[in-house]
Amino acid sequence: MTTYKRYQTPLTQIPEDELKLVAQFIRSEFQSYPSDNARIKAYEKAGYSVISNPESDIIVDLIIDALEEQKPFSVVRIGDGEGNLMTYLKYPNTPVLDQYVARAIITMQEDSFEASKLSLLLIRDLMNASARQADILGVRGIWGPYRSRDDERHKSFDDCMTLLKEEVRGKSGLFRATHHTLNLCQRGDVRGATVASAHLYIAVLRQLSKLVESSKAILLITSHKECADIFKERWPHKPIHLILVGNNSKNQTKPPKQPKFLLRLYKNLPCDLQGTLCLVGSGPWSEIYCSYVKERGGVAVDIGSGFDIIRGASTRPIHNHIQKNYPDALPPDITREQCSH
Repeated sequence: MTTYKRYQTPLTQIPEDELKLVAQFIRSEFQSYPSDNARIKAYEKAGYSVISNPESDIIVDLIIDALEEQKPFSVVRIGDGEGNLMTYLKYPNTPVLDQYVARAIITMQEDSFEASKLSLLLIRDLMNASARQADILGVRGIWGPYRSRDDERHKSFDDCMTLLKEEVRGKSGLFRATHHTLNLCQRGDVRGATVASAHLYIAVLRQLSKLVESSKAILLITSHKECADIFKERWPHKPIHLILVGNNSKNQTKPPKQPKFLLRLYKNLPCDLQGTLCLVGSGPWSEIYCSYVKERGGVAVDIGSGFDIIRGASTRPIHNHIQKNYPDALPPDITREQCSH
């Protein structure tokens, strides 16, 4: 999980025509899929098994099977930030908006860089490759914390325009991510994957002890060093390793021109990760890191802000919902008191 810096996309610099196109796109999404159930059926029609419940034990069972069989496996989750990068220039006639939202999400990361148009294309393709290689693909639009699967939602064009202008990066990224992942699956680009809720880290956290015990070793890829201390205290009999990310540009006056942190992480990964559970939390770079881990034979699971929950911090609105409705999301043997130390 990365700590986001404030970034306000300047609406005045995005052509009104582009905003209208995206607002119309959002409206068409509400029309085509007015409920989570409608989108779930679309995934199932495309031939995918869907786990919409983010606390389902099936998610954990699939990960454990991979660990015990020591086979390469990746679990990636696609949210609004990933959506901004994965769909860069993929939708027609919104080049200015695409560039702004992509650069916005990169600027928000602790590991950031001065994104050129070429590097944005390269990042886009790396992230899409990670999604295509996924064994479990976490998507938006099949589960919501405040609605049932059958709740229908309808929005007018004016509603969608207002929604977009309130948070152009987040809302464009969210709806494009939701559309794009379904489109990938409908084209058959994500082969053999299970589709799950992007909030599947709830299930991972609930069964964290079971996952750790099923692994040969644990590798944490996060900016939160204290999480490694928590793991070592709880599971002293397990090899716990940490690759610290997200702290490489703190002393720099401006971000580097290239995403050298991707190469740094690649070089720091052990050559053989068979049977190793690799928990990853590094913003949109997590997807790329998951593909690197799978390439080395490991089991990569993007838990994102789940690292914040492990260390006892509430950093997202969804965390309040988790604490209220899923009080056992944090294993009982990792207490809040431990996390605060």
